[in-house]
Amino acid sequence: MTATASLRGTALALAACLLAAGAAWAQPPAPGTLLGSTGNAGNALISVDTATGTGTFLCGLGSLGPVTEIRHRRDGALFAATGGGESALITIDAATCTETLMGRHYFGAVNALAFAGNTLHGAYFVPPGIPTAGLYLVTLDTESAQLTISGRLPFNRVRGMAYDAATATMYGVGTPLLQPPPGEGEIEDELFTIDLTNADTTVIGSTSQSLGALAFGADGTLYAGEAVAVPNEGSTGARLFTLDPATGAATAVGFTDFPAVSGLSFVPGGTPGPGPSVLEIPTLGPAGLAGLGLLLAGGAVAILRRRRR
Repeated sequence: MTATASLRGTALALAACLLAAGAAWAQPPAPGTLLGSTGNAGNALISVDTATGTGTFLCGLGSLGPVTEIRHRRDGALFAATGGGESALITIDAATCTETLMGRHYFGAVNALAFAGNTLHGAYFVPPGIPTAGLYLVTLDTESAQLTISGRLPFNRVRGMAYDAATATMYGVGTPLLQPPPGEGEIEDELFTIDLTNADTTVIGSTSQSLGALAFGADGTLYAGEAVAVPNEGSTGARLFTLDPATGAATAVGFTDFPAVSGLSFVPGGTPGPGPSVLEIPTLGPAGLAGLGLLLAGGAVAILRRRRR
């Protein structure tokens, strides 16, 4: 064996060691995966099994505020809205949970997001005490987060929106303006449709649940996430539901094992059946990349020196 071959073999062996020590097994969600956010109840990005409702922790969020909603654009880009006193539109790298600020909203908060084509729509809540207080249907510029008001929504809150491309219909879940007095029963969200040109709404029916997220699967199934887990015997967190788009009736799929579901979004490009879908791809972490670069550079220098002798 020549000295050059020996050095190359040593370099490869050391590189393998560095890869083993520094590699981070990222899990970029595969097409068809249902992702969820937990808001300020843990600030987690999770995947959700559509057959059982079980959630799996992917990574932590919250560097720019609690994530109150997530939504994929059809090219795969993942957008999100944050709350916690100051609302922002951000993007999320689902493989690393890197959050990037697109722009802030200082006088209110976007509590729901949904794409219709490449246009991002949202429900924008301006709190009492501000002259423009109320709930508005808006469009958001995905580069600057600038809002354009389409009209006023006749609801106290809307925490989930989802667009059905097959019927060109935007759906929402929210609580109506007329709420029951305190102590006279829990507020239940209604399923309704939204006219994207003027924010007119048509109520379909009560879901009999308090919901925090809404998303259509590629097969046309409408899913919803429970806003906050309801403590009871056998409860293991907030639940995943399916909704009947014709009546609003909710059917429980199962518990997510997380305390809240503030957002739901399917990774585009797949035709999911029930169950999880995550593609595991090994990637080199920062320490591994730095070490590998130094190793290869050192190996190259050693080989050149050996050749010159």
